[in-house]
Amino acid sequence: MMRQHWVVWAATGVGASMIMGGWLMDGAAYTPGFLLEVGVTLLLVIPLAVLERRLRRAEEHTQALNQGLARMNEQVRRTAEQVRQLSRMSVDDGYSEREAALRAAESRRDQQSVRQALREAHAVGAVSAGGVRVRAEGPTGARLRFRVADDAPTMVAVRVEAASGGTVTASSWQLWKPGENERRMCRRLNTVAQEIGADGAGIQRLPLDQLAALLRLAVEAHTGDGRDLGTVIELADAEWVVSDDGLYGRSWPYRIPRDLITRDHAADVLSSYRARNAPLADPAQLAAAVAVARTAYRTEPTA
Repeated sequence: MMRQHWVVWAATGVGASMIMGGWLMDGAAYTPGFLLEVGVTLLLVIPLAVLERRLRRAEEHTQALNQGLARMNEQVRRTAEQVRQLSRMSVDDGYSEREAALRAAESRRDQQSVRQALREAHAVGAVSAGGVRVRAEGPTGARLRFRVADDAPTMVAVRVEAASGGTVTASSWQLWKPGENERRMCRRLNTVAQEIGADGAGIQRLPLDQLAALLRLAVEAHTGDGRDLGTVIELADAEWVVSDDGLYGRSWPYRIPRDLITRDHAADVLSSYRARNAPLADPAQLAAAVAVARTAYRTEPTA
């Protein structure tokens, strides 16, 4: 910095000496040219000085803006990292809660664990809002539909659904209360099963193993750990799953839309659909799965 000042003062001194020498040599004749040069210099220097000041201010403003943007980018980066960490924790916590609920339902076989497993599966949209169906052990061709009671969130609503001779009937909902043992719930279900004319033996045990397996299948499919199966209602067989919007294949990416299953003269429509879209599906197995799906839709609870 001191060296730059010395150069400026030296250049100024040399310039003044040259002006003085020119005036001494030409005398008064040198004055008009000198004034002209001074005027031109002022016309150039003063605007440049003002422009330089504005440019300096603009540069300072730009630097301040860049520093502010850098701080903002850093804050955004930190916020994004925090969001990623919270999302990861939320996903991990959600997975842990669902897995704990499913394991409890598989091992404890009590109302509280079954209710929590149903609630977790419904919360992620893996199962139908109308409930899930599993085959009842005892009554011929009967299913038990489970769901968390709409007006009593601490209870599990269960009902018997039976199909016989082309007629589909459903019992009234029975509320499985907290602390109520499985045997007492079976007695109440047997009573309503007789009222709707369900054939076969009575229910001795609730099919909770099948229920837990169905909930696990639905949750894993919905959370990306398996093939997409929609919002699950029932496992028709080892190859087909009944969902709200149709019949899904487990081994192959097939989906038979619900409207094809429920419309009149569905057999002909499904035959042509199978030939085009599910050529590898076993016809007899598919026909049986379609019958199960049609029954599930006909007994679907109304809102």
